[in-house]
Amino acid sequence: MMKVNVGDFLRLKRLEKRMTLSDIASKVGVSTNYISEIEKGTKSNPSDDKIIQLAEIFNLNEDDLFVAFNKLPLSARKEIYAHPSLAKALSELNNDQSLSYEKKEQFYNKLVYWYKKISEEDN
Repeated sequence: MMKVNVGDFLRLKRLEKRMTLSDIASKVGVSTNYISEIEKGTKSNPSDDKIIQLAEIFNLNEDDLFVAFNKLPLSARKEIYAHPSLAKALSELNNDQSLSYEKKEQFYNKLVYWYKKISEEDN
């Protein structure tokens, strides 16, 4: 399956909503050129608040849009800052040369599984 770049994706979303570059620019509080550069891929690192605004305008998952721009979502950053032990664990996993990518993915998937299991028990 072909991966669509974030600029192309946002352009398609804008066109689906029948909005102009100017419409989006005014909602985000930037120039039309700024939005055009994002769509063309020449502006690939918008600020966090611009990503949040774009997610709201297009009814997109904010975390997914952060990832599409190769940025750590705010929700993940807040959790890492709030729990230094999580940052330490991630750092240790990252630095462990004996763990393959697949093993790390297995670990993360199990972490999500147990999170869901525990949260179901609490409800």
